Amino acid sequence: MLFEKIDLNKLREIAEVFFGCIGKENFESVINTTLSQLKEDEKYYLPHNISLENPSSGLYALTYYRMLKVVTNYIQDPFEKVNLENKITRYMLKEFSCYLSPYSHLDKGIVLLGINIFVENNATIKENCTLYSNVVIGTRNNNNDTKGVFIDKNCIIKNNVVILGNVSIGRNVVVGENVVLRENISDDCKVEIINQLMVKHEKVSKLPSQSTMVYGITPKFKNTIIIHGESFYNPKVIIRNAHQKEVAHEITYWDKNKIMVKIKYAKYEEHDVKGSVLVLMSNGNKVTLINNFALEKTLSKLSE
Repeated sequence: MLFEKIDLNKLREIAEVFFGCIGKENFESVINTTLSQLKEDEKYYLPHNISLENPSSGLYALTYYRMLKVVTNYIQDPFEKVNLENKITRYMLKEFSCYLSPYSHLDKGIVLLGINIFVENNATIKENCTLYSNVVIGTRNNNNDTKGVFIDKNCIIKNNVVILGNVSIGRNVVVGENVVLRENISDDCKVEIINQLMVKHEKVSKLPSQSTMVYGITPKFKNTIIIHGESFYNPKVIIRNAHQKEVAHEITYWDKNKIMVKIKYAKYEEHDVKGSVLVLMSNGNKVTLINNFALEKTLSKLSE
């Protein structure tokens, strides 16, 4: 069987758990169904030189996730199901530094290229999405009525990204390193935070300046947005539309965690808004946010 090629000794170590829960007569069906799903996943790992013959820790974690989803279909007792889920969860965290909640929904071709990847409850990730290290997606809320995080096809989530709340991310989106995302992102966007570098006196090397972290931007009133974050000091904001023309605005309030920006009325069509850019300079840092949903929404509403 292909499990032998991946050397799933790790799977064999806990085989008794599966046998005990579902009976040996069902185990071959579970193996075959899981293998069928893994063969689809493997196609997306091959470009990264990872296959069933030399699996990464991410592919191992995905294997356990796929198998657990299949096995739980055979278990009727809710307490037994929870017990199994808890055992596999602890095993994934210990062996692979990954946690893929059995209450999440991972489509085929989810590529895990790092460690410390946490996909929590009520998270849905569609086909051909790639996750790097130190990524947190979703929350542990078991309430099925909670929308949670939705990530559409062909997205890339880079290192140190946190995606929380009821967030919908469109297709072909790249979320850059260190971004904390709490709002919707439309298709074909690139979301990034760029920290300005400073040259330290009497040193040749360049060092990052004191950190300014932006959590996100939300619309407030009809022509006002709020920038949420940390370590804001004497900020300056520049807003440009899709044609790189500066948008007239003023900062009406700021403290260390919040900046309120009032945008002056102007007529913006859709092609003027999509691709708008906000640049924040604060305490020696420069943070650039591209294609921000709240900024585009506010600019669009100004022309209504």
